[in-house]
Amino acid sequence: MDGVKVLVRSLNDMQNTNGCPVKRYVQLEYFPDRGVEVYTAHQRVQWMLEKVLQPNAIVLVGRIALSGSKNGNDSPQLMCVENKSIAHALGGDDHLDIHFDSMQHFGAVAAVLRGVQKLSAGRYLACFPSATTSAARTSVSIHEEIDNASSSSSSS
Repeated sequence: MDGVKVLVRSLNDMQNTNGCPVKRYVQLEYFPDRGVEVYTAHQRVQWMLEKVLQPNAIVLVGRIALSGSKNGNDSPQLMCVENKSIAHALGGDDHLDIHFDSMQHFGAVAAVLRGVQKLSAGRYLACFPSATTSAARTSVSIHEEIDNASSSSSSS
């Protein structure tokens, strides 16, 4: 076998009627009567990676008002649902002097790619979040495919 083949696993727990994965995020709004929270660079990178890994994925962000809703009800209220794209991820909030540098946030991806270059020829599975640690969304694990044909022939 020539080269290295890597399969990236992504958790898809919801699909639309066309079979496209739906990725859901929540943005909590603490003072909705004063305005909405600004998305962080980390959130923007998450949207971008979802779309890069699965271009047909639908990335939804629900804004939830925790208190102070306009109808006087203090229970959490869904304000809106936003459909995010790579353009939303790359767009900065210039009016707030927040500039988003997408390349600054790809250090982990670059580290994984450098690590993949060190692998011998074969088939691998990259798991994010890691399948071998309980640290959610902070590490990647790489697993080599076990060749069942050679395993069964060596045991006979």
